[in-house]
Amino acid sequence: MVFALAFAFAGMALVLVRFGSTTSAALIGASAFALSSFMLTSLQLDVPLVVAHLPWVTLALDVLVHRGGRAPPRDVVVAGGVVALLVMSGHPGVSVSMCAFAIFIVVLRAFSSGAWRNLARAVPAGALGVALAAIAWAPFLVEVRDTWNYKFATNLGTLYAPIAWRFWPSMVASVVGVDEPGTYG
Repeated sequence: MVFALAFAFAGMALVLVRFGSTTSAALIGASAFALSSFMLTSLQLDVPLVVAHLPWVTLALDVLVHRGGRAPPRDVVVAGGVVALLVMSGHPGVSVSMCAFAIFIVVLRAFSSGAWRNLARAVPAGALGVALAAIAWAPFLVEVRDTWNYKFATNLGTLYAPIAWRFWPSMVASVVGVDEPGTYG
């Protein structure tokens, strides 16, 4: 996990320098990112490894979008490779969040710098990244019906099903300690 923190630090330092920060400000910002409470409290999981890809994806997409003239295929392949590494790094929900956040940063920067016409360059890179990472996510999609079992359901339904309004009062009461825990309705 030390590698993940160093990877996050290096990537964020490069992003901040690219975005115009001074070297000392970039080092302080990268330290704040790599040693944030989110990164340190989730060290027992592999979440920091996933989050450490955020600056690298942002950097690769930003280079691709802000390249003058026609973007060389090398930039598309590099950005696609970094996206693939992020997708394959684990924790699908965190991976999707980091991809969305990187895209958000790049889109904001492209609009603020006037490079918004080049945003379409990122689409092939994202598609390439998802295709390269298919070795990690495709088996999950094939086997999802077989792996869905009792661990993902409660007496109220699945984790992703909306909870009926009639259950909310007793759930809130059990959270604040008014009711016995586990009595939902």
